[in-house]
Amino acid sequence: MHQEMVELNLREEKAQTQKQMAWVAMVSMCVYALLPIFPFIPEDRLATLASLSDMLFLSQASVVGLYFGATAYMARGK
Repeated sequence: MHQEMVELNLREEKAQTQKQMAWVAMVSMCVYALLPIFPFIPEDRLATLASLSDMLFLSQASVVGLYFGATAYMARGK
């Protein structure tokens, strides 16, 4: 009984951590998209930000998509 409770608690913590990772990824994509409109970012830095944006958005969207896909898959199995 104790072992089952520990496993359930660990699964719950894992799910919560995955949810937090997805939210952080979505917020970071929004913040990164808004960086060019801030006046304190110099124009010469915008080229560097633009070159990094492709990989950032691809990787962050992958995290979010994987979370939602796994959640939908798990819910379908019930």
